[in-house]
Amino acid sequence: MLKAAGLFLLFSACLSFGFGKSHALKKRLEFLRELKKALLLLSGEIRCAKTPLPDAFRKIGGKLREPLRFFFQSVAKELEGEGRKLPEIVFQDQLGCLGESAWNREDRAFLLELGKQLGCPDLSVQLQTLELFEEGLRELIKKASEDCREKAKIYRYLGALSGLFLVVLLL
Repeated sequence: MLKAAGLFLLFSACLSFGFGKSHALKKRLEFLRELKKALLLLSGEIRCAKTPLPDAFRKIGGKLREPLRFFFQSVAKELEGEGRKLPEIVFQDQLGCLGESAWNREDRAFLLELGKQLGCPDLSVQLQTLELFEEGLRELIKKASEDCREKAKIYRYLGALSGLFLVVLLL
């Protein structure tokens, strides 16, 4: 009886691992889509309302889901604070509040590069930069969507099959 319970737990752990990896791919895709929404909102704030970056980040932060909400609001506070910092430095400082589960190194590099490019005081350059980053983000989303479609099912099956293999091996 104890052996059966142990084998069941082993199988469940492997299955959970596979589903966890699959879920991480879906969370990354959701994160990138939310980031795309943020860039579109930021572009609109700058283009239409001519809102300064700190105010734009604060407004946008109120319209997003966590963890991007906290990230954009923290960036707004840092940009307004004493000894105003460049967006590049603020983005680098605040990336820790996004956590590590939903995004990878490529996404982190994308956000850091966005922070570097947003520091330009010229409005037209900022808008062109945002358009370039929106295009880059579309490519990241496309790639993440393909990864999710291809790999999510594989991770679930591999988790189940590896659990089944270990159970049969231990019998």
